[in-house]
Amino acid sequence: MPFPPGLPTVLVTYQAASPAGGGPAVGTVRFAPITPVINLPEFGTAFTGSGTYRFNAEGRLVDADGNEGVRLLPCDIPGANPSEWVWLVTVNIVGAGPRSFYLRLSVQQTEVDLADVDQVDPTRAHYVVVPGPRGEQGLMGERGLKGDPGKDGSDATATPLGAAGAGPTIALRSDDPTTTDARTPLPHAATHGAGGSDPIDLSGLGLETEEGAQAKADAAEEAALAAAVSAAATDATTKADQALTEAVAAAAADTTAKVAEHAAATDPHGDRAWSTEQFYPLAWGNNLNGYLSDLLNRVAAVEGGTAFLTALNVLGPARVINAGLQVEGESGTARHVLDGAANKVGLYGATPVVQQTVTGSWSDGTALASLFNALVALGLVADDTTA
Repeated sequence: MPFPPGLPTVLVTYQAASPAGGGPAVGTVRFAPITPVINLPEFGTAFTGSGTYRFNAEGRLVDADGNEGVRLLPCDIPGANPSEWVWLVTVNIVGAGPRSFYLRLSVQQTEVDLADVDQVDPTRAHYVVVPGPRGEQGLMGERGLKGDPGKDGSDATATPLGAAGAGPTIALRSDDPTTTDARTPLPHAATHGAGGSDPIDLSGLGLETEEGAQAKADAAEEAALAAAVSAAATDATTKADQALTEAVAAAAADTTAKVAEHAAATDPHGDRAWSTEQFYPLAWGNNLNGYLSDLLNRVAAVEGGTAFLTALNVLGPARVINAGLQVEGESGTARHVLDGAANKVGLYGATPVVQQTVTGSWSDGTALASLFNALVALGLVADDTTA
């Protein structure tokens, strides 16, 4: 398990014997924290690790790199969240049923031998192993009753002596070399492994396989994590909904109270008194809307041609851009027209014409006739002449 620099760890070692013959154990040990996430703010990280480790050829627990022992996180690191938790240890040794127990490690410890804490009754469902000091030796019990004397052997039948294996009715001599032969077995672990001459068949023993135990442990861990996440999500949703309801109710009540207070005030902004003197004095009455409506109707009538201004009084230059200016009499008869768009003029009811050009000669009278016709076209003079 990788750890950030400076994070305290405890080295956990273990050497287990095989229950079948007392030799090196074959199996695995799984370490998993009981909480899904351990936040470590001081080290800027969150720990979620768990792992399964094997025994080497000597039956010693080794890490993923083959180093003896496994480094684990202490359960009481200052500032951690949660502050108290334990490791779930699952030991699965071939030839023995898997067992699980809880282990609490402290920052005060540098190394813990799992064999020192693995003596607690593994048949209990859950227990937390905390190594303690060795107790004092207890008092010797009382001596038991003396048994009855045995037979004197007078009726014993002499058994012939012989070498080892001479037969079921031949006694073994006391100096037979087989009595002192340690019969140390030769290394033969390979013969019991896969592909060996005498492989161990676990199927007939009813033992849990490593893969099966790992699958169950992973499923239990995932189920616990899913249950914890679901419970946390439900609790967070309930609290968030409650907080939202309370906040909305409080805001609504506060808004209602402030609006009522504002509406009941005489002049909360001081603008009523100011506007009364600036726009329309209240003493004039409350008919401002009627006056405005009448004014808008009159302007619309002027613009629509259904009403006319009786006079036009302009103090500066009056401009009519790209349109005609027409002066009419009371009956609506056009008197004078200035057509800006067409650049034409018509006076005294004459049809508007462009600027007139006088031609001809003054000596023969044609220029004078041309000037007269131009004045008539503009409407400045009326042609009432005779031949």
